[in-house]
Amino acid sequence: MWMKKSKTISDQEFAQEFERGILRSAFVSTFWAVIQARKVETGFTLTQLADRLGINKSAISRWFSGTKPNWEISTIADIANALDVDVEVTVVDRHSNRRFGPAGEIRNPTRAPSTNRICVTSRRVSDGNSPSTDVVVTQIIRSEAA
Repeated sequence: MWMKKSKTISDQEFAQEFERGILRSAFVSTFWAVIQARKVETGFTLTQLADRLGINKSAISRWFSGTKPNWEISTIADIANALDVDVEVTVVDRHSNRRFGPAGEIRNPTRAPSTNRICVTSRRVSDGNSPSTDVVVTQIIRSEAA
């Protein structure tokens, strides 16, 4: 008798894929928040974003309508550039709560009074060989009013 084998994944693999999905969702949600704010402020459209990126509007629509985009870093950078926003990445150690950025440890994170911030966080599952960390992705929307 022939039986179909089903692929099962471990709890760790499931958790790892779940955390990746959360981080992916954080980027999509953050960019969508920027688009919605721009739409209210200036009438910005997905067609304008597509034009700035040099791609078809249908691709943009798919990104923000439930299809999980698997963006590369270059795509995230291109979207941020097209929206005229900066993306900051901060890593937070789960045990000590110390924060690290590209320039090293962040001792006293400060917030510029003239910026609005949208923060999203995703925990990374440790593989047992490296220290556990939280990945915090912060999207800054520059404020016109100072």
